[in-house]
Amino acid sequence: MQAYGSYLGRLLNALAIAVDSSGNSYIAGFTASDHLPDPLVGGLRLPNAGAFSYVIKMNASGSALDYYATLGDETSSPLSAPFAISVAPGGSLTFASLVHSAAALPGSVPVAYVAALDASGSTLLSSRQVVLDSKDATTFSAVRLDPAGNLYLGGRTRSSTFPVVAALQNTTATSLTSLFQSTDGGTSWIPFDQNIAGVGTAIAVHPTNANDLVAGTVNRILRSADGGSSWTATYTVSRVSDLARSPANPNDLFASEWSSIHRSVDGGTTWQYLKNLGGVSVTRLALDPANSNTLYAYSIGGLFKSSDGGVSFTRLGQGTLSAPTSVIVSPAGPIYICTDSVQNSLDGGGTWTVVLPNLNCLGMVLAPSNPSVLYVSTGTQLYKTSNGGANWTFVPASGIVTAVPRLTPRRCI
Repeated sequence: MQAYGSYLGRLLNALAIAVDSSGNSYIAGFTASDHLPDPLVGGLRLPNAGAFSYVIKMNASGSALDYYATLGDETSSPLSAPFAISVAPGGSLTFASLVHSAAALPGSVPVAYVAALDASGSTLLSSRQVVLDSKDATTFSAVRLDPAGNLYLGGRTRSSTFPVVAALQNTTATSLTSLFQSTDGGTSWIPFDQNIAGVGTAIAVHPTNANDLVAGTVNRILRSADGGSSWTATYTVSRVSDLARSPANPNDLFASEWSSIHRSVDGGTTWQYLKNLGGVSVTRLALDPANSNTLYAYSIGGLFKSSDGGVSFTRLGQGTLSAPTSVIVSPAGPIYICTDSVQNSLDGGGTWTVVLPNLNCLGMVLAPSNPSVLYVSTGTQLYKTSNGGANWTFVPASGIVTAVPRLTPRRCI
């Protein structure tokens, strides 16, 4: 039987919940909303800008808030995104959070923090950094305190150097293939990550030199000058979600890592942290083929454009371009975006027109030989336009058509 149910502000992303012995509930998460619970209730107030984290205590009947604490944003506070909480006897709250290479930690691995909030929610009792492995992302998803005050953290890691003590399992499996190579136009594929330490997540090939490769993994960026036979680690990050190489200047590359953007201007040898998008987790990048300073970043949070090489970004579409799965900038000028339809823009993202409506668009690919030819996949169907989206034809295919990834010459992920 349901005891109670309640709305809490608007767009409050809850990441963790705990209940004390009296039935009071504690909810932690993050939000970018200005529609918040009653601001008059007590609680710690750390400064924030954009998306920020919070902890709410609700009474046992669900009729009132005991406190509402804001814990700052990713650029101003190490307490961002508390995703594991535990209530101690007496009502103090312990929570774990993770900083994904925020502005205070450019180019570094995620740093976990464990902090305690007093029973009134107004004072931090303690806050300490927890680094179990400096080489890879270790994410805590559970935290508990025992009556003696001992702290227990649980989570996941992709690291092969995670410190184990009296371990039930001393190693992690490393037999999975994460990157593949085709040298016959996609007819056959072979594993391509045997010489890469870690799980490959992205790859960028020089457009005129197939031996010049830059790869992203779950903990670093690597470079190869011999077609993948050997690799040199050039930058430490937590997880590379995408790499984009400029067709206009192949030595100019961008990397996305969670909500952070990084840039290299020397072919991936050195990197510079540029921008944090305030909690928006970037999944893909797209570059203007004619101008490497024009960059598009997209995720479930929408589409963002930079005209100054990633120093600043502007959100496009005013919320109408939600959850894009693919973005292509055509050499001919138009920008195409894949959401619950295919839309294009002829003015650099200022205005958008639906050119293929009402479909679950999963991916797109542009014909290298003709920028007016575009293929769109829905997962079960394939569509083609030969005139930039003005007309479309259904392409019969046998079996399931999976999402079309972004392809690179001779190699693809």
